[in-house]
Amino acid sequence: MDEKPLYEDPQLMITNFGSTDEHLLFVNEKIGEQINFIIPRGCLKEFAETPRGELERKLHDVNPLVIAELKQERIDVDYIHIALCQAYIENQRRYAEFLLGQDL
Repeated sequence: MDEKPLYEDPQLMITNFGSTDEHLLFVNEKIGEQINFIIPRGCLKEFAETPRGELERKLHDVNPLVIAELKQERIDVDYIHIALCQAYIENQRRYAEFLLGQDL
């Protein structure tokens, strides 16, 4: 991966995938392997704007395995919500930076 992740900490990493509208969520396991989940086009923004109590349901609707993996790794939904929000902010910052560099 050439591009710096949108969000990264010891438990989670969120990166662009293919286009800037699709993303990958990596959940670090204790054995050093990473499990990844695709965040479909437009969902990063939707997750970031989701009220606190509704994120678990939305994540489950997109991929039930995400919630199961987070629970297995003892990662709280509020924790991933913060990561998703920060990844979305960074994604928007990069997009604005890209636009500012264009001749309009």
